[in-house]
Amino acid sequence: AETRVVLKLNKNIAPFKVAVLPLVNKLNDKAKELWGKLSPHFSTDFDTTGSIGKRYRRQDEIGTPYCVHLTLTAWRIIPLPSVIEIQWSRRG
Repeated sequence: AETRVVLKLNKNIAPFKVAVLPLVNKLNDKAKELWGKLSPHFSTDFDTTGSIGKRYRRQDEIGTPYCVHLTLTAWRIIPLPSVIEIQWSRRG
């Protein structure tokens, strides 16, 4: 069994407040657009490398309190460890 490292920081001192994680490469443009809207307001990370599980683990390791996971049908805003799903339209 693999040991999982989680850095539990107060969200006010976390190096990143939110991470944007597109599930597939064809969502990168939409994810970068969202990252561009969030980054003026929050310290924001954008990650497309490796599997989605490994991306979450990397965010856990550095104490990121929120991840936005973009899928083909929804955006999932994830205050770690719980999940909130927000539906979005492909039209806009």
